[in-house]
Amino acid sequence: MLLRAVERIEDLEKQLIENGASPAALSGFRDMQASAFVSLAVNANVRLKAPERARAYYERAYELRKDEFMRTLLACYRARSGAQTEARALLRTIRPGPGTWYNLACTHALLGDVEEALQFLRAVARGEVRSGAPHRQRQACVCETGLSA
Repeated sequence: MLLRAVERIEDLEKQLIENGASPAALSGFRDMQASAFVSLAVNANVRLKAPERARAYYERAYELRKDEFMRTLLACYRARSGAQTEARALLRTIRPGPGTWYNLACTHALLGDVEEALQFLRAVARGEVRSGAPHRQRQACVCETGLSA
């Protein structure tokens, strides 16, 4: 059902492009598509236990919205699917911050980097993140590492 919604959003976007819509007008549609693909990735990861499918959905989400938070989650999904070299390469490009620490901890834990994971979790535990940020990050990543802040 969610894939059908993505298709409908894509069709609307194509119509808008044909009618000369501005990039600003299209950005909301791309955000909706990205959110739908993130939801599909979480479902594939958690309910279906299909990390490759989750990664494929997440890769599509990332193509639509490339920011630091999304890049961090991309590293997480790549690590979860076994693409450790790709995940590590992405980690080197991320500037850690309060909005990414929890997912950086998850990613490092998935890669077996225990000390790095603990450093990020300690920052979360000290309250160095915005209120509610760890909860939102856990919902998006769902890495099932056994880590808790």
